[in-house]
Amino acid sequence: MTEAKVRILILCIHPELGETFLQCVCQNVSGTKGETIVENRPVSLEVLAGDPRMTPNWDETIKKADAVALLIRFLDVISLDKIRAIYRRLPSERSSPMAVILFREEGEIDFK
Repeated sequence: MTEAKVRILILCIHPELGETFLQCVCQNVSGTKGETIVENRPVSLEVLAGDPRMTPNWDETIKKADAVALLIRFLDVISLDKIRAIYRRLPSERSSPMAVILFREEGEIDFK
């Protein structure tokens, strides 16, 4: 019996960051979607980027995910405001797993 594919939604401010992340962690990538295997289980990752208030079907897409990951590159004031907007938009009744991932180039630091 084949296990069902786990659907993980990658939330981020900029689509380019999500696409770069997919290129690093997935064997098969097409735009904002990728697939990989974790502990012999198929995993489908999809990037949902930008302001949730401006993204059509954002709420419906979140509800369909088995898990979400908030992908962050910088922690400056402007980025934190945008990250908070994404986090606050998540459904309060959400009980599926959530992770926060800090994803940067080697040696990259926040600009102050």
